[in-house]
Amino acid sequence: MLNEWLSALTESLWYEVAVDFQTGIVGVIGFGGVIITLLVNSRAENKKYLREIAIRRRILIGQIMNDLGAVDSEICLNLNRIAKAKINPKNDQFLGRIRHRIPAGRYSEIGLLTDVQIEMVITTLAAVESMTRALDEMAVDENWTIEVSGKERDSYESVLRDNHAIIGSTLNALSANLSSVAHSANA
Repeated sequence: MLNEWLSALTESLWYEVAVDFQTGIVGVIGFGGVIITLLVNSRAENKKYLREIAIRRRILIGQIMNDLGAVDSEICLNLNRIAKAKINPKNDQFLGRIRHRIPAGRYSEIGLLTDVQIEMVITTLAAVESMTRALDEMAVDENWTIEVSGKERDSYESVLRDNHAIIGSTLNALSANLSSVAHSANA
């Protein structure tokens, strides 16, 4: 009988507590649901943001590689012309300056790259700018032509070869990084 009385008292006590505090209990359960929903949405939004950053990084690396590739193509073209001029030195050949210029504000999102990539790209862009100035100084006329059979040829060739090596190593490193960025964007 005591057990029945205690059981009835406990059941009635829980019932009274539930009735008295039903608003509070529902509020706690609802608040917990809201917190869980916010956490899930925050995590989803963060993943979306990281995917967008990876895509923008890939686009930026592609732009950099395209610009540096265009400069490097012109360098290779002029190195080939120099090689031909060395074979037939009686032919006076004139080479134009490197025409492809990289606009100053082109890489406004360079902060998307890693510190190593930023340093590499800035060093390469500085080398390209320095090369462009040096070649402009070697020009023999207002069209920025350079006579490759003259005394400037060795200096010109040296400037081109140095920058070809710098640009080539940067392009190789960025190409490797581009594939790793593609893998992280898909993850």
